[in-house]
Amino acid sequence: MVAELALVGGRLGGGFQAPAVNAVRAAYDFTAAFRERVSSCSARPAGVDAGDNIKVALRVTFNPDATLASTPQLLEPIASGKEKALMQGAIDALQKCQPYTMLMVEKYRRWKTLDLTFYPLNFLGR
Repeated sequence: MVAELALVGGRLGGGFQAPAVNAVRAAYDFTAAFRERVSSCSARPAGVDAGDNIKVALRVTFNPDATLASTPQLLEPIASGKEKALMQGAIDALQKCQPYTMLMVEKYRRWKTLDLTFYPLNFLGR
């Protein structure tokens, strides 16, 4: 639950939108390192600007070795070509960045499936 909340919502840093996380309550917060890793592998898709008011929500399922178990699945319908480009950029970044070594195997149940929301700001640029 913390992982899902930490990856959507208000500004947390690293270009990902997320609410503030109470570190004392979270105890295990891999989200900052995870966001940083995905951002480092990303490139904003052509035709998508950082200020575009669009988002894409994906469900991502991982193997215990911190690789993707399958292609991320779209959670909400996409309404535009920009959203489709953003979706493909997010999937490309997730695939390119694996394995996610910051995901501790003993906490696998917490990160086995994550619902992630991507915004144009998530991408470092072209």
